[in-house]
Amino acid sequence: MCYNRCNTFVTVPGTFKQAVGGIDKLIDENAKDKDTLALIKYIADEDKEEKILENQHVLVQPIVRNGKKATVGYQPDVWKGWD
Repeated sequence: MCYNRCNTFVTVPGTFKQAVGGIDKLIDENAKDKDTLALIKYIADEDKEEKILENQHVLVQPIVRNGKKATVGYQPDVWKGWD
């Protein structure tokens, strides 16, 4: 999952989730909506992606892709090393 240039949410293949270290790495533990965070934390893994799509405000931002590489959160030092 990631944002495209228009800030619309799109799903991406499992390779993206693997690149960032799993779907749980996308969730902002400091998001204001604690009820949704708790639900996502304890929901079955196969239902997490759908619940996150419904509640995009719990995502860490920015989510940045570069081919098969990806980062979650502000990481300019990593981005500088990308081709």
